[in-house]
Amino acid sequence: MKGQANGWIRLTDDSFFKDFDGNFDNKIFRSSTAAFEHRTYDTRLSIKYAIGGGKECYSFDGKDHRIPPGHYLVVNPKETVLSRNETDQLTEGLSIFIAENILKEVVNTHLTTEFPVEPFYPDDKAIPHFLEKVIPAGHSPFGRFVAGLANAPSGYANWEELFYALSFRLCQSQAVHWRRLHLIQAVRPGTRIEIYHRLERAREFMLDNIGRPLSLDEIARAALLSKYALVRAFKAVYRASPYQFFLQQKIERSKQLLQLGLPVVEVAYRLGFADHPTFTKRFKKETGITPSAFRDAK
Repeated sequence: MKGQANGWIRLTDDSFFKDFDGNFDNKIFRSSTAAFEHRTYDTRLSIKYAIGGGKECYSFDGKDHRIPPGHYLVVNPKETVLSRNETDQLTEGLSIFIAENILKEVVNTHLTTEFPVEPFYPDDKAIPHFLEKVIPAGHSPFGRFVAGLANAPSGYANWEELFYALSFRLCQSQAVHWRRLHLIQAVRPGTRIEIYHRLERAREFMLDNIGRPLSLDEIARAALLSKYALVRAFKAVYRASPYQFFLQQKIERSKQLLQLGLPVVEVAYRLGFADHPTFTKRFKKETGITPSAFRDAK
């Protein structure tokens, strides 16, 4: 360990934890390690951000979450989180821990003014549920804020002020997920959370396979849901059936390709349509104009 400066705790190995008092409240750990492994027993919400090098890996609830450089992961309070670098490649990352009282104060203060939906609380937990998903930092204001901490955490005169700002942006970023959780029909909060995670797997599976046809059977298997449960819950949460969502994403992607000047035949092929006429007919039905007219109007 190199010591603490401006609120940072810098780690080069896990020797620091041998004397650590276990108080993770409002701490930022910056690690620079290779072939590293440590098991943390903690109950604070944390944010993991990979700065550079290889992928950081965090394991909890029976799942591995690998974070590439420039991505982050929010981790709800856990009893055990195993963090590791699985290779000899030097990897840099941040682990940010937020005190429960700050999160609760931020949520209660802005509940009716800044957050468009009621936070979603799992079972008897004191703080809301946050989506545990590896996300590119550049895709949201919150992600960019986290990435900025890798370079200039001392921009705030007061350390608590930084964590209030971080908590506010985190809650703002989660509003859409809280709304979706409230839309799922299930009695237990834990069941809603599990269903939502499965729906997200279905959504990501479709986006990852945008260039080929998909059957409902394939999507349901990816989500570990029955076809009926998938269609019913997906439509309630995303306001479209899986088929409608998949088609909408194909059309949006086709617009991007057409704006690049690609031939209509090639766009149809890339997005898994049966043929050029099928794509043209579907595109016109969804947008009101033909693909050629859309491309030439840029």
